[in-house]
Amino acid sequence: MSLLLMFGLMAIVPMVFWIWILVDCLLRSEESYEKMFGTLSPKLVWALIIFFGQLIGAIIYIFVAGTRKNPKRSSVKVDSAGTDEGKRILQMIADGKISPEEGQRLLVALGEKETKKAALEPTTMLSMALKIIGGILMIVVTLLLTFAFLLFILAALAK
Repeated sequence: MSLLLMFGLMAIVPMVFWIWILVDCLLRSEESYEKMFGTLSPKLVWALIIFFGQLIGAIIYIFVAGTRKNPKRSSVKVDSAGTDEGKRILQMIADGKISPEEGQRLLVALGEKETKKAALEPTTMLSMALKIIGGILMIVVTLLLTFAFLLFILAALAK
């Protein structure tokens, strides 16, 4: 019975991983993929790579497209007027030291700088690290299960 369970896990675990990656690919927005296939839809190309590449295609997807840009996070503008530098710029406008147009330009530049800084939060780095670790663990588990299967076959042939 335990042998049947082992073979069942060897078939089910990679298949569940493959389906999970295929669903992740299909549910993503087009904007979250980098343009790497010319005019072709990157979502469609990745779905075909995963579908026809099976486990290997899913692993390639994890390492190449898995570190996706989060357009919702990177497109959010930080309110630069709420920062210390922003308050100083507003005070300079109020005091007449700089023109409102120059102040607006400085606030926009400050907002872009703050947005770039906010885009790489520790949670983003942690999620990337967890994805890489998960991909490596999946490869290790698949290799171990394959090795166990080969040992079983060799033991059966030796009898």
